[in-house]
Amino acid sequence: MPAWLTALWNRRMLICIFTGFASGLPLYLLLNLLPAWLKTEGLSLRAIGAFALIQFPYTWKFLWAPLLDRYGIL
Repeated sequence: MPAWLTALWNRRMLICIFTGFASGLPLYLLLNLLPAWLKTEGLSLRAIGAFALIQFPYTWKFLWAPLLDRYGIL
């Protein structure tokens, strides 16, 4: 078995993988199912588009997160 595969099947690595998956799945489902749910509730496309703006900061997280790590909020 290659060394990288052995490292991947390490207990700690598996915990990290499953924890990351479990924390990301609810957000993914919410952001992708919310527009369909709002449409079935009768909201207009304009209102659904406004809800899509909620995910905009998360989309660009890879740009602003390092700045927060470096400088902090306060």
